Amino acid sequence: MDDLSYTEQEGWKRLDTSVTVNSDTDDFTGGYVEVDITDGNSYDELQLVDGTDLSVSGDAVYWNGDRIGTIDNTYDGSDGRLRINFS
Repeated sequence: MDDLSYTEQEGWKRLDTSVTVNSDTDDFTGGYVEVDITDGNSYDELQLVDGTDLSVSGDAVYWNGDRIGTIDNTYDGSDGRLRINFS
């Protein structure tokens, strides 16, 4: 992915429409994926949005209808840090 620029107060901006997560074992249990804005503050917020195969309901994350993880309680997108814990 190329570097992304963002102007303060610009509103929501999609970071990337195509993210790939790989595993040598195809077992993500106990793992996670995290996005962290360098020097994030209380005004920075990240959000996971529904896509073709991805859907979000509350803190539950689904892929093709199967639950694959949960949005972390601490790193929930506020302060520029979002973590999806795989299950």
